[in-house]
Amino acid sequence: IKHIQAHRRIRAVHQLKDLCSKETLSQATISSYLMPMISFFVFDATAQKEHNLLTASIDAIGEMAKHYGWGKYNHLLSSYLSLLPKQKNQHKILIRVIVSILNAFHFDLRNVTVTTTEQPSVTDASTDELEDTPEERSDTRDVLNQTSTDQNVRIVETVTRRILPQLEKCPG
Repeated sequence: IKHIQAHRRIRAVHQLKDLCSKETLSQATISSYLMPMISFFVFDATAQKEHNLLTASIDAIGEMAKHYGWGKYNHLLSSYLSLLPKQKNQHKILIRVIVSILNAFHFDLRNVTVTTTEQPSVTDASTDELEDTPEERSDTRDVLNQTSTDQNVRIVETVTRRILPQLEKCPG
């Protein structure tokens, strides 16, 4: 990735993106090592001249964002959104990165609906499946579904109250 020849850096970034799409990497590895290496190319002036390297880096950031949990995903998206008003000369690049991260949104929110009072509510589609199982297993599933449901409600609240207003303020 840090090779002196640009075409080798581009190939290395493509290989990293392919590795991320085929294998499951830990969030710690991605956030501590891989994301800082790839994000460097977004802000490096010499890398910006190599549009193929920049495109490959943006694609890799999007692919790595698919492996993040909600907390890290939200932090990554918020950090690039907060850079938008500060980095006026890099709007085009930052918007491409933000779009790549948004395209990597992988959270299943099918069971969460927003009511007219703007309080997210949950429709439980799995109650029929739980009736036929033993009581202990249903209690465990209820706890897991409740945790997942709570997280999905928080995701919807964050998207509707913080991310969407930030996106509306973006230059268009």
